[in-house]
Amino acid sequence: MQLNPVKGTAPAADVEFLLSAHRTTKTVTIDETFVRSGQYETNRKIVKAGTILGKVTATGLYAPVKKTLLNGAHSAGDTTIAVDDASFFQSGDTITVGNETGLTVSSVDYDNNIITLSAGLAGNQADDAEVKAENGLETADCILYNTVDLTTAELTFADAAATAVTHAVVKEARVKGANTKTKADLTRIEFR
Repeated sequence: MQLNPVKGTAPAADVEFLLSAHRTTKTVTIDETFVRSGQYETNRKIVKAGTILGKVTATGLYAPVKKTLLNGAHSAGDTTIAVDDASFFQSGDTITVGNETGLTVSSVDYDNNIITLSAGLAGNQADDAEVKAENGLETADCILYNTVDLTTAELTFADAAATAVTHAVVKEARVKGANTKTKADLTRIEFR
């Protein structure tokens, strides 16, 4: 595994989500395989400061949490689901929708927050049912302190070391991936 070291200190703009200087941090490694290319810049995998991270069960590495809510009720047989925020989901993700597990994402319309499934829902799902990954990224663990670019000089992608916040007071509007479910996981983070 190739790691890209974090160089220098985080620019002030990186930590605009923090409301106080007091915080507890830890070092994490971002798993590039769970980060979407082109989200912020074409052909680059970037994770912005203030992104809520989860821990991948299989590797122990970190990536953006994949947990949101259905936007509207959906019926058995539906292969497309509208969600509140599809930003971090990718084709190939295995997800749970409401009480249905083992669903595979075939594509994501990021502009309209629509996830297309490889097979239809088995049953009806209510508005605000939880939609989440099944690989550890369904549970929020920390918040990325500094923006990390996982793109190498050769324009390939590699895992990278980073700093994450585990205890702090934060400005909710500046935290990427914050919703009622992810905030409930982060018991040592105070959202304002």
